[in-house]
Amino acid sequence: MALGLNYPGASLRFHLNERYALEGRFQAESGVWAGGVRGYRYFSTLGRVHPFAGLEGDYLGFKENAAKGSGFAGIAFAGGEYFFARRLSAQLDMGAGWLGLKDDATSLTDGGLEFVVNVGVNLYFGKARGK
Repeated sequence: MALGLNYPGASLRFHLNERYALEGRFQAESGVWAGGVRGYRYFSTLGRVHPFAGLEGDYLGFKENAAKGSGFAGIAFAGGEYFFARRLSAQLDMGAGWLGLKDDATSLTDGGLEFVVNVGVNLYFGKARGK
């Protein structure tokens, strides 16, 4: 398992085996929040780098002065973790995601393809992953 801090949120990752992991995550910043689940597929390690690809699904909420609503996001991503130590890694991933939002007051909807970049730090406990 790993506890992650990412910009701007936190996550808890559970490794099912050496190749697959599931992660619950939450992010929030100035009137916008997202909570969801990620699935990871890890590939062969390259020294201290553990490359991966995956899918993410999120429920989104927003509240500003003139608008309040919610929506969904689906993201396909790829990246890797660099292990500084057996239990500490830095993570970078990026990908394309579809976001769909709906305003509560007006029922207006908007959606589109967005490019997403995530950075974070992971602290593993239990069985360590790094080498």
